Amino acid sequence: MKAPAPFPFAPAQSGVYAAPAAPAALHAAARAAGFAWFELDLQEVRTKPELLALCQKVFDLPSMFGHNWDALADNLGDLSWRPAPGYVVLVRHGGAFARSSPADFATALEILAAAATYWADRRKVFLALLDDDTRGAREFRALPR
Repeated sequence: MKAPAPFPFAPAQSGVYAAPAAPAALHAAARAAGFAWFELDLQEVRTKPELLALCQKVFDLPSMFGHNWDALADNLGDLSWRPAPGYVVLVRHGGAFARSSPADFATALEILAAAATYWADRRKVFLALLDDDTRGAREFRALPR
């Protein structure tokens, strides 16, 4: 059996970052390394319940998912139903959600950052990448080179 290709980021680099302008190369590298790749398209999301419902669908969360922040955090720190050597979450079109529910948007980012720390501590990469629309005026680190 052929070993997966190396991924260009180490667990210590896990975190929330600005997405590259063209994420296709990173997606290909993630796929080659056997990583799970999730795309959260927030185009139609305006509220916390809508975000949590989308997360359940995109992350294929268990049917018993509690549709609250604690449940999301717990499930992103588990992912036993989606075993992989690492995880990448691309968040797209989140500007309207960030403007309509800024506190909920901030909480969602905190949960993604906590998941990145959790997985890094277990020597797995977890990257959350925010596209231009999602970041808006907020500053996020660029992915390390």
